[in-house]
Formats: sequence, structure tokens, C-alpha cells
Amino acid sequence: MKNEEQLWLRMCNLLFEMEQKWVTKSGDGALMRLHRRMMQTIADAGYMVYNPQGEDYDETRTDIEASVCDDASDAGAMRIQTVMKPVVYHKADDNTLLLVQRGAAVVS
Repeated sequence: MKNEEQLWLRMCNLLFEMEQKWVTKSGDGALMRLHRRMMQTIADAGYMVYNPQGEDYDETRTDIEASVCDDASDAGAMRIQTVMKPVVYHKADDNTLLLVQRGAAVVS
């Protein structure tokens, strides 16, 4: 991974973490607007930050590194409960999305 790409990826993770903290607290409107502009800058650079929280999960999913909680042997549908790191894609020159970072999540 190139240094520039590592910096963009780090910024994606920091902004995702900032957004997650706003979910638990009501954020300042001006700071939320600043956050949206920063996320737009990341998008303009070709990166897409994706939060899969609440989606179904199965072992064939390749974009998530999952930690399974509860008793997963009781075969039932598993859902992504908490996302620690987002899934990050980068748009290639031919407009295809390339996986840059697998997400990290807790599923149950």
C-alpha cells in the first residue's frame, strides 16, 4: 500500500470513529457539517467509507473480519451488531470499486 493511500485510509478510519461517537451523543451542528465536508473530500479522492451495521452476516462475506458473540451454534441468521472499523473501497480508473480495508465487526 502506498504512503498516500495509507494516509487516506487513516483519515477514513478517524472520521468513521468521529461519526460513531456522534451516534451516542448529540453532536454540534457546525462540527457535523465539517464532518460531512471532510467525508465529501474523501469521496472526491475516490474513497468510499461503508458502515455495514445491521446487515446480515454469513461466513462467505469477504469484506468483514467478524468476531462472533453469543452462541453461534444455534444456527440462526447472524447480523452485524457493532462495527469497529468500516469497510473502505477505492474507485479505480475504470470506476470499479476495489476493497482497500476489510471492516471489523461483532456479529451475533
